[in-house]
Amino acid sequence: FSQRFEAGLKKLSEGLSSPRTTKNITKIWERIGRLKEKSHGAGQHYDINITPDESGEKAMAIEWKQTPVEGSCMTHPGVYCLRSSEIIWNEECLRKTYVMLTNLEAVFRSTYRTRVRSWSLSSPSTVAGLSEFPVQVRFTGTTEEILGSGEIFCQRGDGAFRGPDISEPLLTSDEAKRSRGRAEIDAGEPLQEVSLVCLHRPGLMPGQLVEVHDALMGQSWRGKITSVNHSAAGLKLVTLLEVVRYVQSSF
Repeated sequence: FSQRFEAGLKKLSEGLSSPRTTKNITKIWERIGRLKEKSHGAGQHYDINITPDESGEKAMAIEWKQTPVEGSCMTHPGVYCLRSSEIIWNEECLRKTYVMLTNLEAVFRSTYRTRVRSWSLSSPSTVAGLSEFPVQVRFTGTTEEILGSGEIFCQRGDGAFRGPDISEPLLTSDEAKRSRGRAEIDAGEPLQEVSLVCLHRPGLMPGQLVEVHDALMGQSWRGKITSVNHSAAGLKLVTLLEVVRYVQSSF
């Protein structure tokens, strides 16, 4: 976020030497404020100074210096306190459980961004002899009409591994595009589906996390229940579970 914030400041600074760009100090501060809003807190660690011209209305230069705020995440990163009701777990078991829960939550969490269609806008080079002038653009129509033909970006986690773009004529709604994106991401996740049969457990429900001890492998693993079915095998009642577990990738 700091690199992105500095890139935005650099772009504003370079624009001061280009024609037909905003040089008004008030407008520059407004743009810096918008950069801070999108910086996820990184903007608070910078001292920014704008050098005005003789009139005091236009900016001549923008200077910035990183000064980390004491006591923030930049000076004290990565400190966590884990608490649990389990009193028999050791530190290693508690840490592994926390990591497993974090991975499972990240697996089923997706974010979406919509990019709308683009329109070309033509304007004269000068108006009343001025090279800088305001331009007002107004869109009319419903949100669905404006965004319906846009592109949907589906992302899970940090989005470091980008898949191929998908273009399907039948994906006409945003919900259909999101559903297709989730399915494509799920297909590439390092997940393993496991079917289990146990004695009747009426309290188990989809979405719960369970710990399974594998006697053959001599180890335990944890996963998330995706399906629960109860049936009778002779005189015994059994529960059939579908569990998905996170498998650490070897790459």
